[in-house]
Amino acid sequence: DDYSAFAIGNHLLGIKLHRMKDASLVECALRSVSHAPLKTLEIDNCPINEECEQLISSLLQKEHIRQITLIPSDDSPIKATDPFLAQLRHLRHLISLEVELRNVTAKEKEELSCILQQNPLTKLRLKCYTFGDHLSSALTDSIALDHLSHLQEVHFEGYTDPKVLAAMQHCSLRKFSLTFVDLDDELMTPLCVALRAWRSITHLDLEWSSLSALSLSACEELFASIAQCESLQCLSLRGMDITDEMMPAICRMLSKLHHLNELNMCYNNKLTGAGWRQLSRCLSGRSRKLEVLVAWETRIDESVEEELRNATYFFR
Repeated sequence: DDYSAFAIGNHLLGIKLHRMKDASLVECALRSVSHAPLKTLEIDNCPINEECEQLISSLLQKEHIRQITLIPSDDSPIKATDPFLAQLRHLRHLISLEVELRNVTAKEKEELSCILQQNPLTKLRLKCYTFGDHLSSALTDSIALDHLSHLQEVHFEGYTDPKVLAAMQHCSLRKFSLTFVDLDDELMTPLCVALRAWRSITHLDLEWSSLSALSLSACEELFASIAQCESLQCLSLRGMDITDEMMPAICRMLSKLHHLNELNMCYNNKLTGAGWRQLSRCLSGRSRKLEVLVAWETRIDESVEEELRNATYFFR
């Protein structure tokens, strides 16, 4: 298709491109705002080619940009955004940074440290499937020096370092996600310590972080730690390989989360009718009815499904 006539205008303060399939369309969208006074640049799960890379480099020179998301799609010609770090060093007003990093070098560690220390970041999202020493050092050093005191949201996708999780307990987070991670004993200890420290956290997302490698007692410790997040409103346990044996610990957790409004239990196919029935009885006994329970792509028979519908305001 010919996107040459694609135009947006030079007055926009932000552009958000999500899940676009065509790199040519991404390129045209970026080109159309090349002279706009952007404060927000979000490219999330979109293909990035060489032309897009050049346009992004130019857009990142804008001094007053405040929100940046650079997450290439899986089929993107350019897979990671490490090289863009050097172009972010001049920024001083950044409040949100979302990037995919692959192999952070010593030079890029210095650049990332500079970005973390110079900007009042409230949101940080890192997608990375290898968490090297340079990346871990940049994060732990910035937390130790109190340069991330403004952080309210942290999102790790793919992998994280236990040392980083241990340092995170000192941040006053409102939202935290750790997704697409195989949870093990090394990660579990600092994660549980951090959860017990985050008394003000309102959103917790652990979806697709499998519990399969953990003992039942370790899983029980995780749910007991989540129960300490007394301000929690939204909890996602989607695709975590939850079993019937874990349900008593989950029910104990839910009985203590008095402010919880939404629970996501999708894709937990190891749960049988017995486990879902335990959950139904637990939700029915709560003093405050759950507003939303999401449980599609699971094995729930009709009788239990009806019980779950009666125990929540909205079931899907």
